[in-house]
Amino acid sequence: MAEVTHALKSMVEGTIGQVWIKGEVGGLKRYQSGHWYFTLRDADAQIRCVMWRSYAAKAREIPSDGAEVYVRARPTLWEERGELRLSVVALLPTATLGAQESARERVRLALEGDGLFALDRKRSLPNVPGRIAVVTSIDGAVLHDILTVRHERWPHTEVIVVPTRVQGEGAPEEVVRALGVVEQLGVEVCILARGGGAREDLSVFDDERVCRVVARMAMPVVSAVGHETDIALVDLVADRRAATPSAAAELVLPDQRSIAGQVDQLAIRLAQGLVRPTRLLGERILRST
Repeated sequence: MAEVTHALKSMVEGTIGQVWIKGEVGGLKRYQSGHWYFTLRDADAQIRCVMWRSYAAKAREIPSDGAEVYVRARPTLWEERGELRLSVVALLPTATLGAQESARERVRLALEGDGLFALDRKRSLPNVPGRIAVVTSIDGAVLHDILTVRHERWPHTEVIVVPTRVQGEGAPEEVVRALGVVEQLGVEVCILARGGGAREDLSVFDDERVCRVVARMAMPVVSAVGHETDIALVDLVADRRAATPSAAAELVLPDQRSIAGQVDQLAIRLAQGLVRPTRLLGERILRST
């Protein structure tokens, strides 16, 4: 039984990332530990929710029974009970929802309706990219972090930087233009990144124009926007999402130390006669005997 529930939990968490959901709060209980447990429901369905203390402490107010709210949550499975539930990281009463969040939700619904969050449209990253593009501001630490990881992991990959502003008036248009430049560079992967900041500073990456350009890029796009708990709409559209710019570089670039270790092991096996070289399509490969 445990193996089944564990497999189901992995499937749920691996298939559905964080989502925004609107519903009514029911049966909210606050425990001395600081955790909240409640049910989120609408006219057609309901689901149990948990909001751990660190997130509950950030809530603007305690919702009353029947209050309509937006929650940002990650679907998961409570293995001990075999029960689907939402792990809530943010809760916003709709009555106090700001104009920015309302606009964001409208964009989210439009993008989701066009299938831009669908998993089957996500593309795989190349194993060893020869050339990548980085779209970011050159004023912060983002570029330094990415280049540091490149130096440590795979310095052979060419990195082309396309600078742009990542916040403020006119920034969405600049990001769209920068992505257009990337299309002309013949790169294999694009990293779209910015450092952390307040939630309102990430609005560029909730912009519908930016999201739609990312969705139609010719190469896979990795988004690295904000902090680990911040999910921008471009994260949901991109082919892969990384919590930080450094993590994005680690996703894109192979680890030279790991590859060197694999080569050493193959050399040992070759010397021991456990593998033999075989010519295939004009290239020399190692095939197990």
